[in-house]
Amino acid sequence: PERFRAMHDAGIQRVVEGGVAASRLIGSTVEVVGLRKDGREFPLELSLATWDTPSGRFFSGIIRDISERKKAEDKMKALLESAPDPIVEIDCDARIVLANARTDELFGYKREEMLKRPIEKLFAERSRELVAERFHAVIGGADSAGSLSLGQDLWGQRKDGTEFAVDVTVSVVATDDGPIVTSIIRDVTDRKRFETQLKHLADHDALTDLFNRRRFEEELAEYADYAQRYKESGAVLLLDLDRFKYINDTHGHKAGD
Repeated sequence: PERFRAMHDAGIQRVVEGGVAASRLIGSTVEVVGLRKDGREFPLELSLATWDTPSGRFFSGIIRDISERKKAEDKMKALLESAPDPIVEIDCDARIVLANARTDELFGYKREEMLKRPIEKLFAERSRELVAERFHAVIGGADSAGSLSLGQDLWGQRKDGTEFAVDVTVSVVATDDGPIVTSIIRDVTDRKRFETQLKHLADHDALTDLFNRRRFEEELAEYADYAQRYKESGAVLLLDLDRFKYINDTHGHKAGD
């Protein structure tokens, strides 16, 4: 296209003149914009090569139409940006090279602040050592993809310092340029709160919020074993209300409660 021609001519001139600029272009592949006869533009890859002969130096260029690849990349980017969970991709140094909109929203960073940031910096101090160790193990091939926690709780950390429970899943795709490691980081605060509530309800009486009979008997058995092992003593108090059954039977359990 007309708007790129001056820049293109200047690049070709640098290649002809040789030097450091030429060495950077020769043998490398760059993405540029092509122009068809009908005036339509399209993305292409250009690879330059050179060779010397007795007649002089010659140059060649391989031009590839990458329109379909760009369409696929744009579609993948759109899917990534609309994903409900934070998704990040990291390089071989475990630094973030790609992140979606949900990652920005959850952690409170701008996109430019997120990129090139070590992945463990998205986690609270108490989780960073484990996270860094696991990600580097996955990158190095010593560990398989899957859940990152190994049964341990992981905590994310927002830009403002607030912490929240997370679940981390990692996937690895092998390429000619090395492994591509992608991670999904889910905020599981609500799930953890619900699990805590269920556990509490399983162990406590709904009316008094005291241990229920099952949990009380477990605690009593544990203390009895402890007392027997260490030759200690203890006491159990039983409180009763006279004729309480009569209240339940005549006025109903709601009145008794």
